[in-house]
Amino acid sequence: MTKLIELFNTLMKYKLIKRPKCFLILIFALGILGIPKYTNVVIEKGLKSLIIEQSNITNKLIKHRANISSEIDKELKDLGHRVGADRVFLGEFSNTITGTSGLHFLYFTINNEYDKAGVSPIATQYQKQNCFNFKSISNLIKNKTLCVRDIEDLKDTDPVMYTLIKKNTSKQLFMMYFEIDEVPIGFIGISYENETHCEDNKLMYELSISLRRIRLLFDYKK
Repeated sequence: MTKLIELFNTLMKYKLIKRPKCFLILIFALGILGIPKYTNVVIEKGLKSLIIEQSNITNKLIKHRANISSEIDKELKDLGHRVGADRVFLGEFSNTITGTSGLHFLYFTINNEYDKAGVSPIATQYQKQNCFNFKSISNLIKNKTLCVRDIEDLKDTDPVMYTLIKKNTSKQLFMMYFEIDEVPIGFIGISYENETHCEDNKLMYELSISLRRIRLLFDYKK
């Protein structure tokens, strides 16, 4: 019974069970009815194999993300120069916490950014931010793009985002969302402390080019 519970906990940890209630009922049934001794050996080997496999995948992903960081920085800097932005940043989604309903809470973190000379970095202010606190992020995920010509427009609709952006002395914000295999990955953002140096169409076009390049960097399966 202990081994079965251990198996259940491991599978839940790595989110490999689609119907946990049914699986848990099966475990209790097997615990009550009894299982052959050799099954314990199979379970132990299965657990060990599963943990090793998951660990290898995790290590591979960590290494891949570390390897592409410098390429991401180059792309953000290049985009910043092309559109004359004061700041260009990459936000990445994560779902490290799950509600009792089984649904994930979505967070975002800024790990990479380019700042023009004299512009202060913002990454440390945006670490594991709950997306549901930012209405603009929810709109971005839904509509794929976000164009804010005047930050004052967010004062009533998204007070949390408005306060943080004002603190960063930005007056305009443009963002574009991307995913891989229908999984939310992140977004690229551009901000200006004054007026933009190019028209909306050109800016969004340049943003889409950089987004495609960064998306390819994240696609470790390619």
